[in-house]
Amino acid sequence: RFTKEMARVSSHGAILAIEPVPSLNAQLQRIFRNHATVSVLEYAIGKEDAHTDFWVCAADVGLSGLTETKAARDKGDVHQITVQVKTLDSVTKHYDNIDFIKIDVEGGEFDVLRGGQETLTQHQPIVAFECATHTDQYATSPSEIFRLLTRLGYEIFDPIGFLRGGRALPQQYFCESVTGGHEFFFFAQHTPTSPT
Repeated sequence: RFTKEMARVSSHGAILAIEPVPSLNAQLQRIFRNHATVSVLEYAIGKEDAHTDFWVCAADVGLSGLTETKAARDKGDVHQITVQVKTLDSVTKHYDNIDFIKIDVEGGEFDVLRGGQETLTQHQPIVAFECATHTDQYATSPSEIFRLLTRLGYEIFDPIGFLRGGRALPQQYFCESVTGGHEFFFFAQHTPTSPT
């Protein structure tokens, strides 16, 4: 749905739809076969280029990921496949301008960001990302995500704050929003540096 909306509102540039689950990738290939601006890529995004295990949740494919989460197991059948993993930096290195990145990787957000630091530093795109309690399945935490984005010059907003020009979230509020289940979707925007 998100890729459809992006293709609708963006008449210029390239849209990369990245989906490692074969059945979903095939659906996207069919949907966008006549869209010249959309490329559908069949791999996962992570902290390093590799081939590795990927866990597919049959009952809710949206809960699939590079780690088998409790949320996926609670749905029932989870089976293992092998996928190619690339870093965000390796995917974007041939593009002159990256404006917007959406991340929905069921807890693997930190690894995606860690493998995309050059992209974020060079292009400074807006980043829309989900962050839920799945992060603990990846031996990371919301605070690590917050610190990494802050180190790269980003501020984090909830959707209303981002759309209305509100204040950025402090680290404690961001972490409590995630761990308390109050909010799971966020925007990160690079902060312009003041001239010295």
